[in-house]
This record gives sequence, structure tokens and C-alpha cells, in this order.
Amino acid sequence: MYEKVEKIAQQILPYSQYYSVDILAKLYLLLAIVTSNKNEIDKAFTYVQSGLNVDLEDQKVRLALLLKLANVHMAKKQFQQLLNIAEDLVALTLGESHEQYKLLALSYRSVAFAMLGQYEQALADLMLLDKTVDKRSVSIEHIEFFTILATAYHYLGDYQTALTIQLKVLKLRFDLNKKENIDQTYLYIGYAYLYLQRFDDAYSAFWEAKKYAQQRKKPIGVALADKGVGLSFFKLQQFEEADRALTQAAETFKNNNVITEYIETLVALASIKMSLQEKDKAYDILLNVLSLLKGEEISLEYVGFYRMLAEMYFDQGDYQQAYLIAQKHSQLLWFKFENKKKEAKYTHYFYNQTLTQALKKDSLGKGKKLAIKLAGNSEMITSFQRKYHKQHTIILILLSLLMLFAFGALIYYFRLRANKAEKAYEELDEYRIITNAQKTKLYYQEAYQKARKFQYPLSVCYISIENWQELVFTFNKKQVAEVKGIMVSIIQEQLAEFEFAGVLNEGEYLLLFEHQSELDVSGKAEKLVEALNSLFFGSLGDFSLMIKFKLDSPTFKDIDPFSFLAKLTDTAKAKSQS
Repeated sequence: MYEKVEKIAQQILPYSQYYSVDILAKLYLLLAIVTSNKNEIDKAFTYVQSGLNVDLEDQKVRLALLLKLANVHMAKKQFQQLLNIAEDLVALTLGESHEQYKLLALSYRSVAFAMLGQYEQALADLMLLDKTVDKRSVSIEHIEFFTILATAYHYLGDYQTALTIQLKVLKLRFDLNKKENIDQTYLYIGYAYLYLQRFDDAYSAFWEAKKYAQQRKKPIGVALADKGVGLSFFKLQQFEEADRALTQAAETFKNNNVITEYIETLVALASIKMSLQEKDKAYDILLNVLSLLKGEEISLEYVGFYRMLAEMYFDQGDYQQAYLIAQKHSQLLWFKFENKKKEAKYTHYFYNQTLTQALKKDSLGKGKKLAIKLAGNSEMITSFQRKYHKQHTIILILLSLLMLFAFGALIYYFRLRANKAEKAYEELDEYRIITNAQKTKLYYQEAYQKARKFQYPLSVCYISIENWQELVFTFNKKQVAEVKGIMVSIIQEQLAEFEFAGVLNEGEYLLLFEHQSELDVSGKAEKLVEALNSLFFGSLGDFSLMIKFKLDSPTFKDIDPFSFLAKLTDTAKAKSQS
């Protein structure tokens, strides 16, 4: 928590001479973490440097500070410095006791190699990580690792793999309720969608990033999301909306002295002004960028800056300068093209190499067994032919046919058994969540009467989508069906054995928990509603579901099941209206 760490710092730092070096180093580490979480990267850099300047003895704290420094360099796009720190970290984490730190160090090094065009080294690190880490089983400690790994794939040009990993990180954050930096995850997802040219999905992800950054009061995070929103609008050729979003982002970056992001946002704004035929404003922005660069090169993603600059000099009659800038633009474009070719080449090599190794590993054992079996069979047949000649050939054929028949019968039996089990499971699933309102009410009535008769607890949960009618009127049947399907699957995932759910009306669901009190299931109901509320659909734009629920248990005074149900639904609706 930012406020708590800041309060502790105010109590300790003025009296630092009274505290041990380890305490001070840990405090600087905490300050670096909370400030980088708020995207205040320059502050985080200052705190990390202060922590490393302390003569501390705790090796793990030093490693954590160095990892945070690597994280800062990556955020500031200082990739040579990132490589230097990552190399030091890899050297420091050679022991088995630092395995987790080594994984992160290798991840940062792969990002640095990829961004510096050293693709062979980047892929060597990635292949080493692929062997070391099982990406199918993740925990809270893996969030940072997989985020860095996804960044490495992103810089190698494999945006689909980067997106897949980031979506896994997003699911992990929701599953473990670790949403502190979820805006950054949405930001990475947005850029993956942007490079995959799925601009509507990119806009939705950036909008989610902005929403969470606003909730956490992270102005730089909001500006980063606004930049993504503006770029999405720009790609969709909605220039006025892009102009507004990017102008807001640029203002925040300027006020907080976030120079790199400010420069890139200004270049995007200049491009928009050009598209809107507002060349005078565009030229003013370009000159501002030129002064901010102070002779440094702009990142390859924004080399279009030099094309616009050459056009400006040409319009102003300065043909010599226009020629020089155009020549520079051409060289950088060629360099960018060569980089893309390398990215494609090494990404292709990586997958072919990985696939070949996997097939080789999988097939060696099977191939060996098969060869032994075939050799044995061949020897047996030769022996029979020599010993018994033609009269036993018929016996061998009959035996072979018999074995094939028996083998086929076994396969048929097991398939039939598997099909029956699958059918029974499907019937059980259909029984556990009913999409027919009449069947739902019938099942509810029977469960209610049994609970009343045998005096065991029954908890009834009513879930309602408040803006269901708005969804139906706004979107087509296919999109509405998609929402229904995902809602049903989410509810079904949450159900345990002997728990039931069904559709009560359009946009309304009924959940029954037999032999469980209201106290027993309140946590599960709240978690389910939170999961439903957190759903977002790229095809629905910025539309989000508004879900309310009411949980209650009937008492012995409640005689009529449908009177109780009416009271439950009316209470939920009255609560949502208020």
C-alpha cells in the first residue's frame, strides 16, 4: 500500500542514522516497488539507487534491488543498461538457492538481447527458460516472470505468444485476487492486440487499463492507457477521438516529466494533425520533439517522425535539410526492416527448433520399443516358417486374425465405455445447469418442498443482469448468445457437487445450495458475482454487464416456494434501484 509505505518512510528517513543498513535498504526497496506500481519510474530509479548505495549484507535484498533496477531500465526503454544489469544478475544467481532470481534475470536479459537486435542470444535464453519453467502451472510468484517473458516474445515480434501469456497472467490475477497492477497487464494486452491489428480489442483492453488506473489513483497509468486508446483510435482512423486521448496523455507526461512517453505521444499527435490537414500545428509539435530529443535518436517504432520532419523542411523551402532528414529516415526504415526480418527468422527458427526437439524426445522411446517389437515378431515368424513350413502358415494367419479381432473388440469396448461415461457426464452437466425456465422452476419447487419436509437448510441465490434489455436492444443475436454462453460457463465452473443453477428468465439466474446455510455459501456467491462483473467482451466495445444478486434461506414460516421467490427477486430489484 503506497500510503502506508510513504508514512513509514517519513518516520524513518529523517532519523536514518538510528536504523540498520538492512532496514534502510528494505525501505528503499519498498519505496521503489510502490512508486513503480504507480508508474512513477524516475522516483523508483532514485529509490533503487539509494538502496544500492547502502552497504548492506543481505544478499537477497541486494538481488531484489538489482531486479527492480532492471525493471526500471526496461520501463524507461534503456536496453543497454538493462543488459548490463541482467548480466550481473545472472552471474550473481549461479547458485541453486537463487533459482527464482535467476529465472527473472534470464527473462530480463532475453528482453535486452531482443531489443538490441541480438536475437540468437535472446532465443538461447528463451529456450533455456522454456526447459526450466512449466508454463502450465503458475502461482503468484510467476506473475512478474511471465510478464517479462511475454515482453521478450513481444520484442521478438511473436505478438500472439505474448498475448497468450499476458491473458494467462490476467486470469491468474483474477483467480488470486491480485489486482494491484492489473492496469499494466491490460496495457500489455492492448499493445499485443494493436500489433496483431485487432484494433477494437486493443481499444477495449486500453479502456480497462484506464479504468483500473483511475481506481488506483495512478495518473501516469491513466496517461499510458490514454496513449493506447489514442493509438487505437488512430488506427481506426477516428482522428478527432485520437487527438483528444493523446492530448490528455501528453499533458500528464509533460507535468510528470515522463520524457520518453511524452516524445512518442507528441509524434503520434503530429501524425494526427497531418491527417487532419492542420500542418502548422503539426510542425510546431515536430519542432518541440526535435528540441526534446537533444540529438538522440527516436525509437524505431516512431521513425515516421523523420518523414514528417523532412516534409516540413520541404514545405518551408529548406531543401538541403529536407534531403538530409529524408536520407536519415530511409536509413532507419531499412534498419527497421532488417530488424523485422531477423525477428521473423529467429522466431521461426525457435519454433522449428523447439518442435524438432519435442518430436525427437517423444519419438526416441517409442521408436526404440517399436523397433524391438518388430524385430521380435520378425524372428518369430522366420522360426515358424522354417520349422513348420506351409502347414502352419494357415495357423499363424488364423491366430493373427483372432488377435486382431480380440484387439478390435477391446478397443470397441473401451470406446463404448468412454462414450457412455461422457454422455453421463454431459447429462449431469445439463442437470446441474438448466437453460429452460420452466424446468428450473419445477426443480426449485421440488428442492424447496424436500428441504421443508426433511428440515435441512436450503440457500437460494438470485442473480440478475440489470442492463440485460439494453444489451439485447444494442447488440445482435450472435453477440447476445456469446454473452449467454460465457455467463453459463462461468456459473457452471463455480458449482460443486449437488449444487444447481438454472435460467429463471432472460438475464436472470437461480442457484440452489441444498444442505448449506446462507453463511456457508455467501463467500462463493460473492466470488461468483465478482467474476461475472469482471467479464469484458472485445466485441461489445465499452459495454459492461451490471450484475446484482440476493442470497437468502427460507424459514419454516415460508410455506409457498413461489411467494418466497417473488419476495427474493423483489428485494433484489428494489435494492438495485435504490
